[in-house]
Amino acid sequence: MKNNNQINVFDVVHYMVFEKNIKASNLTLNKLVYYSYAKYLIDNNTLADIQNNNYQKLIPNYCQAWVYGPVFYELYRGIKQYLKRQIVNIPKITGFPLTEKQKSAIEYATNKYGNWHPWDLVAKTHMEDPWKKNIDLTMAYPKRIITDESIFNFYFHNKMEL
Repeated sequence: MKNNNQINVFDVVHYMVFEKNIKASNLTLNKLVYYSYAKYLIDNNTLADIQNNNYQKLIPNYCQAWVYGPVFYELYRGIKQYLKRQIVNIPKITGFPLTEKQKSAIEYATNKYGNWHPWDLVAKTHMEDPWKKNIDLTMAYPKRIITDESIFNFYFHNKMEL
């Protein structure tokens, strides 16, 4: 997998909060990063790229299927003190500038979903295959990785969902 620009999940959230003025909780930001991540995958790769593990990702972080939908563990842990409050400080940013492609994916997600209620975002992700096919509610802590291939396949073939 290619990762030419070493931004991370915190850089994405920093851009959302401080450049795009998104006022959101940890729960909402995780969903916005997830949809940004999905948009970047389908806009910058082919299925062959994904299958050959030769593709571009928005960030190197992986997404997990948690009870309330897709979560980037590093993000959750880094801003967990803001569970239900607006984020005021973003830790661990790299400081690398975002590319136009990265900004485009982030802006797509924030423009489309930035004003959604957190529980509406949770409900939406719960109806989509990447989460549904990876969650295991029989486990005490169901945190399975949502693969890039499952994200790509679902949103590439269901563009209206993204």
